[in-house]
Amino acid sequence: MKKILIYTVALLGLAGCITNDIPYPVIEPNIVSLDVEGSKNVDIDYNSRIVTIHMTETFDLRSVEIKSVEFDNPLVTSSVQLTGTHDISENPLEFTLTVYDEYEWKIVAQRDVERYFTIKGQVGSTAIDPVNRRVVISVGKTADLQNIEVTTAKL
Repeated sequence: MKKILIYTVALLGLAGCITNDIPYPVIEPNIVSLDVEGSKNVDIDYNSRIVTIHMTETFDLRSVEIKSVEFDNPLVTSSVQLTGTHDISENPLEFTLTVYDEYEWKIVAQRDVERYFTIKGQVGSTAIDPVNRRVVISVGKTADLQNIEVTTAKL
């Protein structure tokens, strides 16, 4: 009788074991704000997880100083130290944000260069192609192509 009682208690003890099959919650970590020295503005795309820093056209992208970063959750950790000076002239700053799962993010920098080119007697707007280094301007049929006068230019 004593053995049956021991087996029953042991069996009830094993039956009481619970497996934890409740998964961690899905919390996507997001960057709420990024303060960058010398930036005109910062765009955060939550769908593609890309932060775009718009800099002035004379800014050196080899020394971008991130002063502060704010996340939407205090549990967020980053795979790299985001504050400080970074060289993002050639490649974006890639890092992983983690709460329970890992999410890949990028910080890219763009220099917003203002370009314009106009000539006297121009018809329509100027088409500037910075990649191929071309400027296309339309003039009237009666324009003297030997004596083109540039009125404004910044390329």
